[in-house]
Amino acid sequence: MGAFCCGSRKPTPRSRKESNDFFGFRKEETNRVPSCWILSGTMRVLDSFRDNARVLQMVSETKMAQYKMALLVNHHGWSKLADSFAHQVNSVKIPPPPMHTIVAAAEKLKKFTKINRGTIMENGIPKKPRILCLHGFRTSGEILKKQIGRWPESILRKLDLDFLDAPFPALGKSDVEAFFDPPYYEWYQRNEDCTQYINFEQSIAYIEDYMVTHGPFDGLLGFSQGAFIAAASPGMQAEGVAFTKVPKIKFVILIAGAKFLGFKFGQPKLAVNAFSSPVQCPSLHIIGENDFLKEQGMALLESFVDPVVIYHSKGHTIPRIDERGQETMLSFIQKFQMI
Repeated sequence: MGAFCCGSRKPTPRSRKESNDFFGFRKEETNRVPSCWILSGTMRVLDSFRDNARVLQMVSETKMAQYKMALLVNHHGWSKLADSFAHQVNSVKIPPPPMHTIVAAAEKLKKFTKINRGTIMENGIPKKPRILCLHGFRTSGEILKKQIGRWPESILRKLDLDFLDAPFPALGKSDVEAFFDPPYYEWYQRNEDCTQYINFEQSIAYIEDYMVTHGPFDGLLGFSQGAFIAAASPGMQAEGVAFTKVPKIKFVILIAGAKFLGFKFGQPKLAVNAFSSPVQCPSLHIIGENDFLKEQGMALLESFVDPVVIYHSKGHTIPRIDERGQETMLSFIQKFQMI
């Protein structure tokens, strides 16, 4: 039980026979608990019992932690679980929660084991926010990884980054051919007069499927074309037209981004209402003073509530982060280490 959370202790054994048991389950059974269950369940089960004031007020943190672990060990053993909990709280003379409360909590636990594991505390250490990174036009996830890899270690060590290739091979010359080897990919294409988008819906479905399969993810990071998608994603999710199979996007980091309505071309159908109301999702914007998209990037700020901004002197690129930028980014990241 090396991953036991919240600084809780195992119950003190009362006899040699009982020392191999934990809440009535054999020690070898508890050792098979998946670590993601332990990570995700610890705080979620506590939330399930928040409205049971008697339990929260009268049961010590240690006993509540033990009860949470019991749920993790065997979420199907309803009667056994109730008996175990009743035994543990006998010393404070209160009954266990009713069976329907236990069932509801365990059902909630099962729901969240797959979608909430990235940012809770383990042994008092904040977990790294998981971020899905979307590369720019006619580049790749590997290229974006190399570019982001130039950021200070003080930032990178606090993030769990996953770099995804777009589903469509580049249909033309890449602007980075002189600097990075192929293959190159693109998320979508536009027609010549920039009024129609091709493959946008397919790319959104592809990203969402990846998030379902490889998630959960806490936030999105995008550069250029990837930032266009990342910027619109919270709004599309709020409208219920995309990302309905994944948890709410907690934040976005947008490098050289803009909104579809903020540039000279139209917008994809899925994103028509993405910015129809202020976007409540926390956002960090990285804007270059010499970026040809600077004006559109500044306009994008107006679509978000309380955006955080880092400016740099370069153009349409992923910049190195200076000391002032580090402070801004670390402060932004810290907000999501406790969620």
